[in-house]
Amino acid sequence: IGLYAKISGVFLGQNSYVSAAKYLDEGIAQAEKELQQNKVEGQAKTKIRSGLMRLYSNKGIAYDDHSDYPNALLYYNKSMKIAMDMKDQKGMASCYNNMGMVYQNLSQNPKALECFTKALKIREELKDIDGIAICYNNIGVLYYVMKNLSKALEYYNKALKIRVDQNNEGGMASCYMNIDIIYQEEQKHDLALLNFKKALGYATRLNLLRGMAMCYNNMGISYQRMGRTEEATRHYIKSIEIAK
Repeated sequence: IGLYAKISGVFLGQNSYVSAAKYLDEGIAQAEKELQQNKVEGQAKTKIRSGLMRLYSNKGIAYDDHSDYPNALLYYNKSMKIAMDMKDQKGMASCYNNMGMVYQNLSQNPKALECFTKALKIREELKDIDGIAICYNNIGVLYYVMKNLSKALEYYNKALKIRVDQNNEGGMASCYMNIDIIYQEEQKHDLALLNFKKALGYATRLNLLRGMAMCYNNMGISYQRMGRTEEATRHYIKSIEIAK
């Protein structure tokens, strides 16, 4: 069952949904059948339940990616039930995070914040530093969507501190970009440009083309708002060239 979960996860990562669905449906059917027959016990049963938890989660992700949010929540809740029964804190945190994303997409922001906060609490209990950074970022994005820029900046900076401590350049690039968008909203374009240049440096070193294109585009926006049209145009063109 665990193998079905691994293979379906790989296909989901490649956006190969038809191939993922085959392994998801076969794996779920087999796991549910084995559990219903009550022929397995002990460690074998635990492995099947753990695999089914991941399969349900992956099925939820597949629906989520296609904006079928009711079915995404259905399968995330199925996964959560197993995680809670098994007292699998890592699985619970993952489910809360996924459910938070769905509620955010549905503009049910209080529910999203509740889920992200629960995920953060578990990650803190587990001392999962990387997971904590992800939670801080997700909460920051949610506050940005809710137009609470000061809270968004607070959580983005918390995430940045962890990424700096980890020397995680990809994470640092992402955090700087998020922070810069806040500065743009607040018309603090000098600060925004300073940090966009930091983000661009990390994205360039890691050859993150999408990140580089976004940095040039956002720098163009700041230059345009500052009335520096020639520099804005140059950065917009650079963004387009990279994005091709």
